[in-house]
Amino acid sequence: MNLNYRIGRTAKNGNDGPLGKCGKRDNDCRDYNYGSNAAEAAFLYANSQGASSEVWWIDIETANSWSRKSAQNVLVIQGAVDYLVGQGRTVGIYSTSFQWGQITGGYDGFGVPIWIAGATDAATAAAFCENSSLFFAGGDPWLVQYVENGLDRDYAC
Repeated sequence: MNLNYRIGRTAKNGNDGPLGKCGKRDNDCRDYNYGSNAAEAAFLYANSQGASSEVWWIDIETANSWSRKSAQNVLVIQGAVDYLVGQGRTVGIYSTSFQWGQITGGYDGFGVPIWIAGATDAATAAAFCENSSLFFAGGDPWLVQYVENGLDRDYAC
């Protein structure tokens, strides 16, 4: 699932949720609720389309809208992780260490599997599995994405 911060017309989706009805100035509550509600919407939509998976990957990229405050972004991600774990799913994060650092300030408290983007070929992807400087979110790499013949491919760590 692709995730972003609560900006624009969807920001109201954080006003109410698992932490209850949030006060207008309670951004922590609204951020967490937003992430949880976004995950719920994605999960329910996938189920309505007959799609099901035991593993859910949360896509965290700088191309999406994020707060300048990394702690607020972490709360959005935490809400999404907690919702999906509550559904009995394994949750992982898809990103790069650079993008993760930009969005979360390098937060490493999730401890979930990671799917690293950015390798240029299969050999580089294999090396990414062992290069801890590329790890993020406090997790171990399960997959590394690389491009071959113009298509995205994945290397299993």
